[in-house]
Amino acid sequence: MKKFKKLIPAFCMLLISAVLMGTSTFAWFSMNTSVTATGMQVKAATSQNLVISNTENGTFGTTAAADTAAQASMFPATSADGVAFAKNNKPSKAYNDSAIDNLSTTDLETVEATNTTYVFTDTFYIKSEGSNFASLYINNITVTNATDNLAKSLRVAVKLDNGTTYIYAPVSGATTSYSGGKNLTAVTLSPLKNADESSPSLGTVTSTAKAVTVYIWFEGQDESCTSENAAIQTSNYSVDIEFIASAT
Repeated sequence: MKKFKKLIPAFCMLLISAVLMGTSTFAWFSMNTSVTATGMQVKAATSQNLVISNTENGTFGTTAAADTAAQASMFPATSADGVAFAKNNKPSKAYNDSAIDNLSTTDLETVEATNTTYVFTDTFYIKSEGSNFASLYINNITVTNATDNLAKSLRVAVKLDNGTTYIYAPVSGATTSYSGGKNLTAVTLSPLKNADESSPSLGTVTSTAKAVTVYIWFEGQDESCTSENAAIQTSNYSVDIEFIASAT
C-alpha cells in the first residue's frame, strides 16, 4: 500500500507539441482539478533521409501535424507501462496539505488511453528515403515554459508498432522511483539518448512505414503533481520530442 498526499482543485494551462528529427510518498491534484489544454497539438519534423506522416498511407514529408483534436481539459492519471492508465478516485483534503493518506489499488479506476480527459495520444509513421537506419532513438524531449514544479510530473511514452513501450520523464527533478498504474507496480523510466548512451533503440527504420504512438499525461504519482503547483502554473507547456536515427 502506497501513501499519497491529499489535495484540492486547481487550474492551469497546457500546450503540447512534438518534434521528430532523424540523425515513497507521492501526490495527486484532485479529481476535481483540471489542466486546461487549449489547442493541444503534436508537430513532427524529420531530418535528412527520414520522412513522417500522420497516416500510414498518407503524404510523407519532413513535417507532419497531429491528427488528434485539441483537448478541453486534462486530469492526472497514472501508468506503469505507458499504455494502460488509471485515475485516482480518492477524495482530496487540502490544497497544499503535506499530510499523507493511504491509497490502495481499490482507490484507482481504469482509464482508457483513448480518454482525452486524462491522456493525450497521437500516432505518427516514420520511414526512410534512401538509406535504411539500424536504430531509432529519442534523443531529447524539451518542455518549454517548464519553470514551475507541475511540469516535473509530465510523462511521455512512446509505443512501437510491435507493442514495446518506453516511458520518459523529460523535466529535471521528476520523481524517478515510484509505483504506478491500476496495480501500483514499479515504473521503469528510460533515459534519453543525449544524456545516456544506454538509451533504448526503437528499432530499425526502413522504407516501410513504422508506427510510433505518443502518449502524454500528468503522472499523479509524481510528488510535484499537486493542486498547489497546478494553481501557480501560468504558462502553456510545449513538448518537443526529438528522434534521431543511426546507421549502427
